[in-house]
Amino acid sequence: MKLLDLPLELLLIVLCFCDVSSVVSASQTNKMVHDLASSRIVWISLVSDLQPRGFVDRLSAADVRVMPTSDLVALVRRLVVGPAAWSPTQSSAEHPSHSASHVVLRPAITPGHRFSQHDVAVLPPGEHVLLNNTRGLECWRVSDGVRVWRYKSESERVTAFAADVQDGGKSANLVICISGAPPHRGIVFDWRSKTYCKVGESASHWIALDFIPGHFIATSHERIEVYLMVALAGRWVPAEGTVHLDETETVVLGRRMSPVVADSVRPKAMRSPMVAVTVQPNPLVHGTFRVWIFLYPTRPHLQVPLDGHDADDEATHLFCFRLGLGPDRAFAALAGASEGRPLQLRRLKTLRPPREASRCITYAGHTLALPEATAGRDSQWVISRATPTPAGSWESVGLVKLKRRPHVAPVVTTYGGAVAYVARRSLIVQYFE
Repeated sequence: MKLLDLPLELLLIVLCFCDVSSVVSASQTNKMVHDLASSRIVWISLVSDLQPRGFVDRLSAADVRVMPTSDLVALVRRLVVGPAAWSPTQSSAEHPSHSASHVVLRPAITPGHRFSQHDVAVLPPGEHVLLNNTRGLECWRVSDGVRVWRYKSESERVTAFAADVQDGGKSANLVICISGAPPHRGIVFDWRSKTYCKVGESASHWIALDFIPGHFIATSHERIEVYLMVALAGRWVPAEGTVHLDETETVVLGRRMSPVVADSVRPKAMRSPMVAVTVQPNPLVHGTFRVWIFLYPTRPHLQVPLDGHDADDEATHLFCFRLGLGPDRAFAALAGASEGRPLQLRRLKTLRPPREASRCITYAGHTLALPEATAGRDSQWVISRATPTPAGSWESVGLVKLKRRPHVAPVVTTYGGAVAYVARRSLIVQYFE
């Protein structure tokens, strides 16, 4: 029996279990399937699958169930192309985009403390914010402005962090990269089990970590490597009370653990750059990810990154990779095996970010950059978008207006168009539609 020979009710159930890309492809086969794929029940199922995985900002399951089909389709489209307020037709120099709403959080910030761009992150689905404050890494709840979690170390400095949000924001895996005495290390926290594990490199250069299902990604200024999470089994330590880092073993990457896939990222002319990495799941296709890697000059006294106007060996580089999990790879990882269809890691493009751009980029390729005339003293930022061509270039699509002048370049969320930044001893989150 062919698939199209099934009763309409069964075809509808099949479509409800597909991802967005499969539904769109199926809708192009014939009119009957097109009508089924365009039905509200299918799109409620698609968005209901995206919502608990952190793709949909600040919408509950109940909100999704009452939305009309046109709004559900527009919501999914927004994940891929960005907020409507950031489109060339909605934003311009004469009419910059203003946020639909904003939240002001008031953490205890030491006067004179200098923040970097990597000190703020809005976690999907927009309900929590991580702040690398003077007193350690803090997690703040946006709805009521309450600090719900903190990591504090007297001897080591948090240099980077990332989170894998699960269960619609109810739990998460969190990785913290720290530096003190070399080698640089990362601490992987499991909020659900309240345990942690230390990982590090045999070399003493910079390391950045992030997650994909069943795996974690380690990026240095030379390589990107993907490891199985199950390889950390037996090395987790309870995180109740004080975390004693010196009393636990560090899992050395590349020596005691071998990556399942790796690639080189370092430009030949670049000398010991810093690293920032963002891993973004594809909202349309299960098991595929977009990986953005920023390599930028080691100039800690600068709060806004340099760009291609410098000499080639001191320019900021941006790499874009496509990372794909085979259909059975996640299952193999959860089962503790290394079998399954191999991971696929493919470089898509290499870019030079716009002048004075944020080291943060959305799935659609948007980033924020200062207009050249402002020199970091304005609250109006240019919205730049990476073109989809392999050669890679940038186009300015409008302006965004911030509530206050940020101390450093603001960060943008992956899909929802939220912008977060520190200004006047406050942590501000603006939401754009």
